[in-house]
Amino acid sequence: MYVALRKCAAAVDEKRLRKAFAGEQGPVRTLHDDYKLTDFGPAYFEGTGVFSIRLLETEKTDSAVVVDCEFVAHLHAVEPIHKPFVERFVKSELQLI
Repeated sequence: MYVALRKCAAAVDEKRLRKAFAGEQGPVRTLHDDYKLTDFGPAYFEGTGVFSIRLLETEKTDSAVVVDCEFVAHLHAVEPIHKPFVERFVKSELQLI
């Protein structure tokens, strides 16, 4: 088993970030995640988790901070493994890994 960072990108707009923290409520924070089965074999599978984090001044402004990352997890199991169970695992439990 392994978990690896496949790719990551980040950007900061310092002017927007200062405005976001200067506001009465502070910045709006958003986190979106998505998990998918990407490879499947008789005794292994791989899944990816894609994460998108944003800090905004308000919900209607452009992002002050953007972080986008993709992780991959490669796991082994005792044969035979069944694809419907693996797909359910990736959607529900992979986020814990």
